Amino acid sequence: MLGAYDFARLVYDAHNEAYLDLLESKNLTGSINDDNATRLATLGEKPGTTNVTYLIPEEIVPYINGEPGLTDTDWQDEVFRSGITTKHSLSVSGGQNGVDYFISGNYAKEDGIVIGSGQETFGGRAKVNVKYNNVKFGANVSMSHILYDLVPTEDRFTKETVVAGALAAAPIFPVYNEDGSYNFDNYNWSHKQQAVLNPVALALERKDRMKRNKMMGQAYFDWEIIDNLHFKTEFGATWNSFRREIYRPSTLPTSTNKVPPSNPEGTVRTKDNFGWTWENTLNYSKRFNDMHELTVVLGQSMQRESLEASRITGNGYPNDLVHTLNASTAATKWDSSREAWTLASFIARAQYNFDHKYLVSASLRADGSSRFGSNNKWGYFPSASVGWYLSEEDFLKEQTWLSALKIRASYGQSGNFSIGNYDTYALLGTDNYVLGTGDGNLVPGIYPSSIGNDNLGWEKTAMTNLGLEFGVLNNMFRLEVDLYNSNTSNMLLEVPVPYISGFGTSLQNRGKVNNKGLEITLSTQNRFGDFRWSNNFNFAMNKNEVKDLGTVDEIVTVCNSVIYYVTRVGESIGNYYTLVTDGIFMNQEELDIAADLNDKRIAYVAGAKVGDFKYKDMNGDGVINDDDKAIVGNYAPKFTYGWSTQMGWKWFDLAVSTQGTYGNKIANINRRYINSMEGSINNMADALNRFVSVDNPGNGQIVQANRSATGKNGTISTWHIEDGSYFRIRDITFGVTLPKKWTNHAGLEKVRAYFTAYNPFTFSNYSGYNPEVSQNSNPLTPGIDYGTYPVARSYVFGLNVSF
Repeated sequence: MLGAYDFARLVYDAHNEAYLDLLESKNLTGSINDDNATRLATLGEKPGTTNVTYLIPEEIVPYINGEPGLTDTDWQDEVFRSGITTKHSLSVSGGQNGVDYFISGNYAKEDGIVIGSGQETFGGRAKVNVKYNNVKFGANVSMSHILYDLVPTEDRFTKETVVAGALAAAPIFPVYNEDGSYNFDNYNWSHKQQAVLNPVALALERKDRMKRNKMMGQAYFDWEIIDNLHFKTEFGATWNSFRREIYRPSTLPTSTNKVPPSNPEGTVRTKDNFGWTWENTLNYSKRFNDMHELTVVLGQSMQRESLEASRITGNGYPNDLVHTLNASTAATKWDSSREAWTLASFIARAQYNFDHKYLVSASLRADGSSRFGSNNKWGYFPSASVGWYLSEEDFLKEQTWLSALKIRASYGQSGNFSIGNYDTYALLGTDNYVLGTGDGNLVPGIYPSSIGNDNLGWEKTAMTNLGLEFGVLNNMFRLEVDLYNSNTSNMLLEVPVPYISGFGTSLQNRGKVNNKGLEITLSTQNRFGDFRWSNNFNFAMNKNEVKDLGTVDEIVTVCNSVIYYVTRVGESIGNYYTLVTDGIFMNQEELDIAADLNDKRIAYVAGAKVGDFKYKDMNGDGVINDDDKAIVGNYAPKFTYGWSTQMGWKWFDLAVSTQGTYGNKIANINRRYINSMEGSINNMADALNRFVSVDNPGNGQIVQANRSATGKNGTISTWHIEDGSYFRIRDITFGVTLPKKWTNHAGLEKVRAYFTAYNPFTFSNYSGYNPEVSQNSNPLTPGIDYGTYPVARSYVFGLNVSF
């Protein structure tokens, strides 16, 4: 980000350019050296008018004059910190006479890397298993109580988030005033500069506390009815309870109270989630004549999950001492909800193994979901696979260098029911209406809020897989290769519908998508005396193609009201669909060429000035408009890869794991704020290479500063689409395990000390914090970065002691 003096120059240039543009539009003359009084007089504005873009903010004048020693705040340094994490655990286990048990407890405290954030966890677990004759049964339960200190970090700064706010905040303002109070000048400064709430004050003054209680329990009963025939029943339940209390104090300004005190506001949210699963299986497994092995499973399961949530917000607190809602004087917002879903399943599976060489398996699932329409609640999903161990054949069995050689093939169908619990129904919403004569009366009412679809059903994916497993030299080297081809049909998509219907979209089973891919895993195992070394390499690539979209050839979707996507037959799902930048207008001659629609060398951009973006004319009509949007990338990478290694020598061990992607794009639409060159908030260091004049064009790719953007500089384009390829070292662990002859003397079983670095290095050209980002779960609009939380680099020192 820009330092204070460079930021002030950006603001100065942006307001000057807006002034010159306004003079030109009114056929007036003037100079960037005109003071504010002259500008007001020239443009005929009233002397009291101060909120205009062509005036120079008084706050930057000392910086433009080059006065030394002025405030230069690095807001990122102010909101980020090095946090401390501590974890402790203690466990006891044992057993005899067919009974074994395990009991553990743990405590953890973690500081977030953003000031004011963190969490504290208390947990425990208990497990017992009993075996008596032909019966086994047992249970386990785990509980946790977690306290979160939350700070708003994910989203754009206009939503009062700390991370994006630190990027946007002007470095010319200090964190604190001389009297120690928070400085809020950035929230209320002159001449159409964007209000940014002091992110340090937001992080420390806004209280956001959440308590979470979680309990998971499971019990099972296994009865061997006769030899090789088992009946097993298993029941599990999960309960999650959340209570979140938010308090925004009077010490923070608001849009209606630019200078504190403001009207404080408190919110309480509660959520209870309870789910259970009951599974029953009958399993028969037997080996015949040491040549045949058969396993047959019949199963049935039921699952239900319910959710209850409520929220109430109040304001009018007399002071900031009591934050509970009973201290508020008025409830301003409230709502509650209750919902549930169920799933019923039946499965039949048979597996056959002949002579450890030939493997055959087949299964059939039937799943019924409450989320689907009355006509399509059930889905049926068959699968089958075969395998052949060639290495067990006589013609290869004697090859001592060959450890394993197996080929396999499979086909199977699976289903997806990941939609809202009531998306199949025509729902009703509430709103107010004016009824009666004259001014009428405001009365509450209801209206249709969604389109029902009784035929909504399972999204299905059918996949064919061919695989090879190959090992040599006692599996010193082992290779696995998989080729797959999958076809997804009846996709669950929010499809645009004509607005005459009263709605913008409708959830439908629409279209087919094909995925083809390759997955490779290579592992090595080596030992040289006391030195041992193993490696694992993985590589995966996938090609995604839309085959059918029903009655249309493409679906254009808008996200966050600013960026467009297109899903088109013959292309991948969810492609970025934007204008394509083509440098900038470097001089008046290029503008004149663009204005001549018969000269197609440069396309015309309405309102563009020298120093503004040029765009590629995708449809060849000589004019840039929405018809020139093009597919400019996708969030899905061309391939992913990873490598992990483990080395050990006597007492010492070292492990490293990495991962990476190549060829994916990210829609960094946060750049429409922090890389806009409009000078309303702080900008990235790219601004130092912006176009300043014909004689000083910068790097020829970054537009001029202008507080009132001209041309299409503010339109989402390839300027906002970045390469998301990266290589990350996920963790490095170095450990020392004391020899048993030492620990046994102390009455200990094992003592190991270790150091781990998590996410120590990431190599990427992406300008945001984290190239592993997607703030939108909709498959039609992936890969959005609109102000995301950075990946924390963590260092852990640990000690494991076993008694």
